[in-house]
Amino acid sequence: MRKGQGLFTSRARLLRFARAETGKGHAVLILGESGVGKSRLAAEAAAQARNRGMAVITVRCLGRGAESLLPLKEALVSYLGRTPDQVRRTLARAAPQLLDAVRFIGAFLASIGEKLAEGSFSLRGVYEELSRVLIRATCGNAGLFLLVDDLHSADPDTLYFLNYLFRKLRQVPVLVTATIQEEQLADYPELADLMAEWSAAGHVTLTVVPLERAHVGEYVRMMSAAGEQADEGIVDRLFRLTGGNPFFLREALALVTPSPGVPLAEDVVPPRADAILRRRLARADEMTRHFLRAASVVLDTSDDLAPITYVMEGDTKDAIAALDKACEIRLMQEGPHGEVSFVHALMQREVYTEMGANQRRYLHARAGSWFEGNGAMASAAFHFEQAGQIDQMVKAGYQAASQAERAGMYHTALMLYQKLRPHVSIEDLGPRLAAVLLVLGDWDQAGQLTELLPVADSRVRQLLLRAGDGRRAQELATSALEAFTQSRTRYDMTHARVTLSRAALGAGNERLAIQQGALARSSVQVMGYGLLCVMYPEEVFDLGERIDGALTAYACGDALGIPWENAPGAKADATASQIEQLPARQGWRRGATSDDTALTLLVARHLADRDGDGDPGAFLADLAGQAPAIRGLGPTTTAAIEQFRRNGEG
Repeated sequence: MRKGQGLFTSRARLLRFARAETGKGHAVLILGESGVGKSRLAAEAAAQARNRGMAVITVRCLGRGAESLLPLKEALVSYLGRTPDQVRRTLARAAPQLLDAVRFIGAFLASIGEKLAEGSFSLRGVYEELSRVLIRATCGNAGLFLLVDDLHSADPDTLYFLNYLFRKLRQVPVLVTATIQEEQLADYPELADLMAEWSAAGHVTLTVVPLERAHVGEYVRMMSAAGEQADEGIVDRLFRLTGGNPFFLREALALVTPSPGVPLAEDVVPPRADAILRRRLARADEMTRHFLRAASVVLDTSDDLAPITYVMEGDTKDAIAALDKACEIRLMQEGPHGEVSFVHALMQREVYTEMGANQRRYLHARAGSWFEGNGAMASAAFHFEQAGQIDQMVKAGYQAASQAERAGMYHTALMLYQKLRPHVSIEDLGPRLAAVLLVLGDWDQAGQLTELLPVADSRVRQLLLRAGDGRRAQELATSALEAFTQSRTRYDMTHARVTLSRAALGAGNERLAIQQGALARSSVQVMGYGLLCVMYPEEVFDLGERIDGALTAYACGDALGIPWENAPGAKADATASQIEQLPARQGWRRGATSDDTALTLLVARHLADRDGDGDPGAFLADLAGQAPAIRGLGPTTTAAIEQFRRNGEG
């Protein structure tokens, strides 16, 4: 996050300046992005100054190509009047000592640009006389509050006049407050240089940053009709969308509040915000725009630079240069670990919607290819869908759903399968979708799906069993086994025996379950059938093999964790390749296991020796005897051993 002050902190500081005694002057520069609240903050300070009796003159900069000093001319017209008589009356009332300046003021207000061009006035003379007019014209007041709006749009002469005036502020009661768009500084080096000088001279710069999430929630609550507590989902959505920018927040909220139950559409950019976003984007060169377009596609699924680089068909050097430029002009931001994002979601939407449909599809297709090649199948499926490449989407979607199931993320798997449903046959998708529904407890919908599927499919038999219809599953499994026995397809026969074993157990026929389970295990031991081992480990492995596998896996996990256990956070952040190399921990053998594995094996031996009947006293005696050889025992285990040694109790 940029260094700066929140809107409320900046407001408090600026209002302190506006309320301060004005024996000597100073300048306050309010810096921030478009829409962050600079002008409103300055206007509030001006109102405070007016309440204290200060004269307020507002200078609105019109553009760097405007007539010389035109903003100051318009500001004086609004304060003194346009005709000589109006000027005399104003000066006679407010500053009689300036009546001798009426000729200069009249010439200045008439055509100062032409006079300067033809050499009728020296520039320094104009600066001096103009500063005298501004300062003395308000001397009947408590001082002058000069508000300069959009200083980044000042013509050069207005800018350098203000620099001239700033040098006099220590001796005069003038408070100058100027607003500056931060993103414009890179294109106006003269202003950037002067700001550095002003800061060195002791003038104040307030950098206003967007609202934090908590303040967005407070704003939403205040703007709601009933003043009720803000819905946290809406607050999160608005904060991501606007980045806390008050102007964008107000515009986005205006689209939400008329219909609170209707979510803000994904591709909507509030109309008045659109113009500001377009102006910002216009400052990006073509390479940066190319990077932005690729990023607008990729960042829905990843914040890494690598996929953006691939999608834009550039090299890493070009991508980094474009990212730097995008950050410089406040279109994007880079996190401490290299994560990339737009400054807010509205900017991402603006870039994305600017592209034509064909370009979006092309970039999504490239993104899908990158994610598919890097194993991120859910992201690949999303991008292939956006690209209209349905075959690739289905392929990636199936793989993504399988990955989710293996990780136990069944809600994610359900979402992915449902996304595929319009594009694949129910015969292919149904068993997978029904299986997930059963895990999630949606029995009714799983049952409805099962009725649509062919009974010859072995997956249907498994679904019936999982749904609790063991008798029907046993009938189907028996029929299938008879058919496969006649066709002599050994794998299918083994698969059917596994299913029949499970179905018979579910139907209460334990003898048949044991018989078919033993036959299935015998076939697996002879033929291998690795897929069945993965799918049905409880059926194809006996109890001893399953315990052995679990203990081995536990010990391997323990050994993998030893090098990083209790390490500081930075050292514990190991890469996959470092873990695979299994480095030795200082003072430990490479591949050593800890007390976790030792205690687990001790429990296993204790239960095996007693046919599963544990004896707490005997176990503690075993533990006390083995303790000297077990490394890394924790304080709780050590305390239990010591108590047992003292009084024979755990």
